[in-house]
Amino acid sequence: MREEYYCLTYWSWNNEKSTSKLCEKLVLVPSSTMMALTTTDIKPALALRFSIRDGEDFILKTDDFFSLERVYGKVNPQ
Repeated sequence: MREEYYCLTYWSWNNEKSTSKLCEKLVLVPSSTMMALTTTDIKPALALRFSIRDGEDFILKTDDFFSLERVYGKVNPQ
């Protein structure tokens, strides 16, 4: 099965300006995370797990999640 990359958009804190900002990160989405985002009949998750770079986990509080869009075409995860 081919890996599908997604562009994760999430809220983060900007220490320099003491404001929040939207950030983007290229991620792989485990099936458990996709299910947590798309299923309404389970208890809402407190955090979401994504994979970045060489399988490194990126954990995001659910409250900071903004959007997830599939990336089509050639992807360079670096």
